[in-house]
Amino acid sequence: MAYHTLNFEMLKLVYFLPCEKLIISEDGLVTIVNILDGLNVEEDEKLVESAAIPFQWEVITLWFKENEEDSEKPFEQKLELFYPNRKTAFTSIVPFATTSKESSFRLINKVGAFPVGITGTLWLKLSIRYAGEQNQWNEVAQYPLAVKHITKSEENRENKIPTENEKSIESI
Repeated sequence: MAYHTLNFEMLKLVYFLPCEKLIISEDGLVTIVNILDGLNVEEDEKLVESAAIPFQWEVITLWFKENEEDSEKPFEQKLELFYPNRKTAFTSIVPFATTSKESSFRLINKVGAFPVGITGTLWLKLSIRYAGEQNQWNEVAQYPLAVKHITKSEENRENKIPTENEKSIESI
């Protein structure tokens, strides 16, 4: 779920999750595969700040309409991913509209790469507004994604089977 949530007037955020893959059945049920909380990246040499790896991932949000009588209203949802240095990695804006017949609205953003140039916590931020550039964005949730750079020697240490001597030292 989202790290921090607020309500936005007539729509309430039910969930906001980045994951590796979504499977949606014919009857509309959603299976979420591998909820993301970050990536470990093997680093042979220093990565440039804008480095990204080709990695297909998705962000799913579900909004619930509080008032059943409300008619159609146009909205825009904005996803922004920020590096640890607060620079923007990407922004995605998706328009959608509520209807009088439905009470929940699911949006899926597909992303084709994952930024890995800076180690630390990236923040995925979710905002919403009534459609139209004159309307103000309202941030409703944040989600942390950790990026860790691992050198080959660190990876070897992490995957190494400890000797009896090392096991006894770890238990002290």
